[in-house]
Amino acid sequence: MRHSLLVALTMALVPAAALAIDGQVLINMSTVSAAGGFPYTIAQAGSYKLSGNLTVPNGDTTAIVIAHDNVTLDLNGYQLARKDQHKLAREEWRVPERLPFGKEDLVPLRAGETIPWKLV
Repeated sequence: MRHSLLVALTMALVPAAALAIDGQVLINMSTVSAAGGFPYTIAQAGSYKLSGNLTVPNGDTTAIVIAHDNVTLDLNGYQLARKDQHKLAREEWRVPERLPFGKEDLVPLRAGETIPWKLV
């Protein structure tokens, strides 16, 4: 009986371990691994906060999917990083005026300007 009560109490407290003191759900690499890896899906309304950097294997991997309304995500000074590397070349190129972004257009910083560095 005591053992069953202890197991039930432990199971009830395990989800609370992922919460910060203020009720926010903490996300870090351990949380992501425990949830099955990337992308980490937020499927419930609430407040979420990174408690460490999240590093995806490459630029084609989505780090976090927000699949619900009323979600707040605080990066908390951490970053969403990736393991692959990119290089800059000292080569002029013109920043596009607009870029397609879903059903909208995104206007990049320095749109239409020529800058001296290019991502290669």
